[in-house]
Amino acid sequence: YNASSSWGEADPVAVVAGATTYDVDATLEPAAMVTGTVTSDGATGIQWIDVVPLEWQDDGQGGGWWQHRWDMAAQTDANGEYTLGGLAPDSNLRLMFIDNNPDNGGDYATEFFDDAMTPTLGTDIEFSGGLVYTADATLAPAAHITGVVTDSLGTGLEGISVGAGPFDTTPGSEFYEHVAWARTGAGGTFDLNQLPAGTHILQFWDESGTYLGETYDDVGDWSQGAPITLAV
Repeated sequence: YNASSSWGEADPVAVVAGATTYDVDATLEPAAMVTGTVTSDGATGIQWIDVVPLEWQDDGQGGGWWQHRWDMAAQTDANGEYTLGGLAPDSNLRLMFIDNNPDNGGDYATEFFDDAMTPTLGTDIEFSGGLVYTADATLAPAAHITGVVTDSLGTGLEGISVGAGPFDTTPGSEFYEHVAWARTGAGGTFDLNQLPAGTHILQFWDESGTYLGETYDDVGDWSQGAPITLAV
């Protein structure tokens, strides 16, 4: 209220104890939506796939990042179908498809619409042709990276973050984006799943700040990392 798209921009409404505040009205506009089907082979639907909108956040310094809007996410049903509603018609989004099956999450590789390995390489969802946009996806089997994270004495470290994703070191078009994440378990072991086949860079970091992060294999910057080629 009053015709604002977020609470931070809304007009405040003053109320008095024991009294009724009248004429606080609203006129709602039709929302846009994205619908589609996620399959494993173009025909067989996959349940439990999270469909997550991504919004670009400009850092004001010529860069930025793709923010994952989990609060707006939808999930595929038993037929692999989903509806992502409540979207502003002027939204400019990209989509992530990620396997979140509670029994075996990670069987399928994460993908970004339309058939891209990273958000940067993805396709915008724009509602210029109407309020309903169809975005289907066919997910490939996932590849895995496993390993152990230790300290200098060889003791396994639990709770260390691990991330991996595709990269490009070509001058002028450098980028590196995590597309899969995990944390080490007891003994420092990890199984990083949901990865698409291809060549990736792997990184480790400690959210608590107790240990310095690094890029595989024992370097600091991602551009110096040892590429890991995965097949399924």
